[in-house]
Amino acid sequence: MSEKPIMWIGKQPGQKTPAPNPEKDEALAAELGAVCEAAGYAVDGFLAAHGNYGSWLVRMSNAGKNYQLIWDGKAGKLLHHVAISSGGWDELSSCDIAEKDTVGFVAGTSELLQKQQA
Repeated sequence: MSEKPIMWIGKQPGQKTPAPNPEKDEALAAELGAVCEAAGYAVDGFLAAHGNYGSWLVRMSNAGKNYQLIWDGKAGKLLHHVAISSGGWDELSSCDIAEKDTVGFVAGTSELLQKQQA
């Protein structure tokens, strides 16, 4: 039998996917929710993906429009989207996050939402 190459998706051989940490997720959701609400958004939900990249999503609304704030862990970008009437999402703004922790995410969220208000 011949050897065939193996593709490891998102990690190196022998690495495990990080274990879910509900307490950390709840703390992050609370911090992000406070920033969003201070900017005038109503937070509708928070979803955390427990994979290799640690991505998450905040769903929110303001003035009858739906928005989402997404941490794309694979790309290392924080994205702010608005729902469009024909379906789907339109990117309003994005930024890179240097520190991938609660402090960095809160600072990036504040920056994106301030851009939108300007």
